[in-house]
Amino acid sequence: MNKTVHIFRNFKKSLLAAVLIGAFTVNCSALTEDSDDDNLSTLLVAALAAQCNLGGFAFNAVGPGCSIAGASGTGTLTAAQTQTSFVSALVSFRLLDASGSLSMVAGLNPSLGVATQNEGGELAISATQTKKPQDPGAGAAGAGTTTQTWCIEIHVDESPIHVLLDQTGACSAKAATAVSYENDANGPSQNGGLWGFVLNNAEITGFVPNSSKLYSE
Repeated sequence: MNKTVHIFRNFKKSLLAAVLIGAFTVNCSALTEDSDDDNLSTLLVAALAAQCNLGGFAFNAVGPGCSIAGASGTGTLTAAQTQTSFVSALVSFRLLDASGSLSMVAGLNPSLGVATQNEGGELAISATQTKKPQDPGAGAAGAGTTTQTWCIEIHVDESPIHVLLDQTGACSAKAATAVSYENDANGPSQNGGLWGFVLNNAEITGFVPNSSKLYSE
């Protein structure tokens, strides 16, 4: 009788051990699957973060982080859709420190692959000054480090490319001579339709495109 009880107790211990090992194995598999899912989620988030959508336009981001509101950081936002006539939009942005800058560029050769500076029509915004880089003049006022909303327009189909800026915080049709800044005397001619932004410690919080040119000659 005692021997039978002893055998039964050993059987229960063995069965319990088997159950525990099985449960542990299942849990380890679940953990491995969860880890794979987490890794996949991370990759998907990273892939989505590399595609910014601003005002209905898709941008490929290299460097800046994307959010529902816009993009922030340092690097480039290159529009997936080329524009060979004009780019016009109300842009809300902020330079994150006094050394930050933001450039809107257009008319770039698509073979470049990414938006870049000093290759096409460009409005370069720093904390202290805003102008076309090739313009030897004083340009317009800088943005400081507070949030700004400016209307920016680049006429890609002109030679040299015509860059215009209105710092009034809204976009409205007017003569080019009535805006805050314009330059059509310096810089390269059109060599393509690639366009986008170059950010240096800056963030874009809003982008509202215009369907037609607002500023007339």
